[in-house]
Amino acid sequence: MVKISFLKTINLYRFTIITLFILAALTRFFNLDGDSISLDEGFCLRVTSLDFVNMMKMNLNDTNPPLYNLILFFWIKLWGNTETSVRSLSVILNLITFPYIYLIVKKLFNNKSISIFTLLIFTLSPFHIYYSQMVRSYSLFVLLATGSVYSFMNLLEDFSSNKIKKISIFIVFTSLMLYTHVYGWFILLFENCWILFLWYKNLKPVNILKWFKIELLIFFLFLPYFIQFISIVLKAQKSFWIAKPTIFNLAGTVLHFSGSPSLFVFFSILLFYFFWFYFKKKSIVNKNKNEIIFILLWLLIPVIVPFSLSQIITPFYLANYPMPSTIPFYILIAFTFNAINSLKVRNLALFIFLIITSISLFRDYTSQTRDPWRDVAMDIEQICTSDDLILVGADYCYYGPLKYYLKDHDFNIFAISKETFPGDSLKKQIYTYFKNNGKTIWLVSSHLNKYEEQVIQLLEKHYSLEKSIPYSFIDFYDRKKMMITVFKYRSQ
Repeated sequence: MVKISFLKTINLYRFTIITLFILAALTRFFNLDGDSISLDEGFCLRVTSLDFVNMMKMNLNDTNPPLYNLILFFWIKLWGNTETSVRSLSVILNLITFPYIYLIVKKLFNNKSISIFTLLIFTLSPFHIYYSQMVRSYSLFVLLATGSVYSFMNLLEDFSSNKIKKISIFIVFTSLMLYTHVYGWFILLFENCWILFLWYKNLKPVNILKWFKIELLIFFLFLPYFIQFISIVLKAQKSFWIAKPTIFNLAGTVLHFSGSPSLFVFFSILLFYFFWFYFKKKSIVNKNKNEIIFILLWLLIPVIVPFSLSQIITPFYLANYPMPSTIPFYILIAFTFNAINSLKVRNLALFIFLIITSISLFRDYTSQTRDPWRDVAMDIEQICTSDDLILVGADYCYYGPLKYYLKDHDFNIFAISKETFPGDSLKKQIYTYFKNNGKTIWLVSSHLNKYEEQVIQLLEKHYSLEKSIPYSFIDFYDRKKMMITVFKYRSQ
């Protein structure tokens, strides 16, 4: 075991853990309603705004498993659907992950320095803070995946015995994980790979038949959703919106996990040091060889496997999907940090990390980091009249975030979809408005697809473009992105 530690007393250690948890809560609850409800968040809120029966119908037909929206539905019944209340659910789920990370690191290394620095990275992670403030399933997925890994480790400690409690906890965490995100299967794949590794190396007494029975029970619990799950997978194979990933997307995954370009550079230097350290000081690494292999498998399998599959079948890889792999990534960084022998160098690295993270978080807290639908809605309220016709280029943008903000207003809005365009309904809407001496048409463009381009061509036959209003936000690459533009057309 690694014995390097910068904390001297158990009281200070416990105080530091509690302080980090409080800091994690503050960084996640702070400015919770600062950003607009995004397009993806708007979809969840649209689903959960329906009555229970219709909510479940729509939920089960979504490409994502249904557990998060089901929980969100009842959460909204209790606490309402304000930006703060709906995002608080994800914050709380993310905070519950905190003790599981601590317990996993303790089981792996039982080293205070590694525990503290892993929790520090998690606490101040711009990536986790961003997604913990999002009305999506990511926080629930990370919690259940981390819980699955921890209960899996508990199970392996005494795998030969028949302790029903340990088996039951693992089955519950893993089953719920599979009902939360499709990438949960890759966490289960990692756990299977570790079982095979232990069996092959004869490191622990592993009962393969017993493990198979546990997996069979997990699959049995997934059966109610299995047929629908296969149907959705087959449907996605015919047509899905995600592009084929490249090697740059893999680099983008590390950047996302890091939280900002500057943190990406900092963590890359530490990872480079890890590999140098591995070859130069194998004796220290070999003491934790199995732990390092465990961490690397947990980190890489949920990333490499779906990335590779996306080269063969319809792509389904995005950098934020393997989000539970951030935990082993942070543990690996903390292990490397702890391996720095020089106290001065380690303190300097810690200081640099805190400075970079503070700058990144300040940028995130003071910038628009999501597509700004709230600003669009506010402008519509201020500059549009009831006589204007408002066209929304994609119906899911209207029924998601835009309707969330405009629910108390009665504007003349027509949402464009594949069903309404191409076809006569949109042309009829514009022609009728023109015939009735309609003066102003607004087009809310967000994706500039072929339908929006054809709408623009149609509008230009009878109306002239008077002005356009762009809306921008900052992404994880520190790039200014222009996703939404509102065009104002006036009759010629």
